[in-house]
Amino acid sequence: PDNSVDSIFCMRLLHHIGEPQLRLTMLKEFHRATRETLIISLWVDGNFKSWKRKRQEACRRAGGDKGDYQKRFVISRETAEREFKEAGFGIQKRLDFIPLYDMWRVYVLRKD
Repeated sequence: PDNSVDSIFCMRLLHHIGEPQLRLTMLKEFHRATRETLIISLWVDGNFKSWKRKRQEACRRAGGDKGDYQKRFVISRETAEREFKEAGFGIQKRLDFIPLYDMWRVYVLRKD
């Protein structure tokens, strides 16, 4: 039912969803189900690990390797935050696991 849980905690899932429309559908469903907050992790750009991953990805593509490597996605911080807003969430807190180094970022979102 709508507003059936106080908070949703979603770790290590969103970086597997590459299509923006699928992410937005998931975020809207979270918005429908939660009464208050969503705590969610994803991979974001703007750090050493995302830069390194981008370089490795380019080398793999140049070598003809299609592989399973791109079943995980790094998205821009701006894109993620725009999608949160579009789904009806406001950002309460941003937490980087290792600032400027690691891709993992956790957002604490509050229902608008």
